[in-house]
Formats: sequence, structure tokens, C-alpha cells
Amino acid sequence: MSAKSSSVSGVSMKEQPSNPTQEEEDLWWLQALQNGDEAGFNYVYERYRRQIYSRVYQVLKNHEDAEEASQNTFMRIWQRSHLWDPRIGKFSSWISKIATNAALDILRKNTKLRSRERLAYGDEDGEEMLHRYPDERPLPDELLEAEERMNLIVESLEMVQKENHREAVKLRHLKEMSIAEIAEAMGQKENTVKVWIHRGLAEWQKILRRRGLSPNDI
Repeated sequence: MSAKSSSVSGVSMKEQPSNPTQEEEDLWWLQALQNGDEAGFNYVYERYRRQIYSRVYQVLKNHEDAEEASQNTFMRIWQRSHLWDPRIGKFSSWISKIATNAALDILRKNTKLRSRERLAYGDEDGEEMLHRYPDERPLPDELLEAEERMNLIVESLEMVQKENHREAVKLRHLKEMSIAEIAEAMGQKENTVKVWIHRGLAEWQKILRRRGLSPNDI
């Protein structure tokens, strides 16, 4: 792959290092994405598609809507990748915001559609339709509540005392990395990583209970 200059980070694209760490590999492909390289986009898609789908599904509670929101999220990532700067924040946090906004857009669209249906069929027929075909997707106030709950869950993870336990859980449950990938990234044996994840997860769940949250939300 030929080298190109990154328009955002100020770092010129270099040849991919041999035996890169996970962080180095991520940054290299993200710079490729910023330069319009489809291979960079494909890497980002494979690495984050499950995380993005999970994020939007938590908001929309509907598979078809979540699929649409995921597609819209990746389209925006492709179009706006030049706006992300690694010196300002994590890429995973940036795309999480894009995914949330994509889910909100679909929720607003669905809300407007339901309003038009009520106008078209009249109040009585509209009530009849809502009764026969209930829409289980959350309303805007429920969406806000869900977003606040998710923020509390992430904040609770930061309260896990041992850093190695906390980081191992983050890599496993937020970045959805395999045990082997985590072991390589942290320079530890897989059995050690498994112990760290188990202990970190147990502490995280205790923290959630103390804060009145359900461990099932993880």
C-alpha cells in the first residue's frame, strides 16, 4: 500500500510496522480510512460492526431499525472520518456518538410516521391501529433514560479498582476482542487474562448493584 499523508492527525502514513501492537494496528488502519482507503474502512467495519449494532439495538429494540442505523453509522464514518483526531479522543467513543445519533434519527423518523398515520386514519382508527399493532420501540423520554443508564454503566466500569482488571474487561466487553487478542495486547498469558476478566467483571457487577443498576445491562 502506498503511503499517503493524513489530513487530520498530522502524521504521515508509514508502512505498517511488523508485529504491531493492537493499538498500532488500529491507528494505522484508521489513518488509511482517513485517506479514503477502502481497506481501512473494511477493517473498521469488521472491528466495530458488532459494537455498533449492539449500541443502536439497545436504543431501537428492533432488528430492522438497528440494521438501518448500523448502515447509516458506517456511511457517516466513511464520509466524516477526517473529522476524528486521535489527540482529542478515542475512535470508539467517536463512533459510539455517531451510532447514537443515527439511532435517534430513525427514532424521530418513526415518531413522525406514526403521527402521519394518526392524521390519515383519524384518532379512532389510529387508536385501533396502535391497539392491534403496538409499537414497542422507546419514546424519546425513554431513549434519554436509556442513554443516561448506559453512561452510568460505563462510569461504573471506571470504578473497578485494579487497572489490569478494568482494562481487560474493557477490551472484552466494550471492544469485543477475543481472549487471544487481549492477551497479545496486554502481553499476558490467556489464562491470566481470563482471571482478570472474571474478577473485573465480578467487581463491576457489584458496583452496578450498589448504584441501583442491573448487571444484566452489561
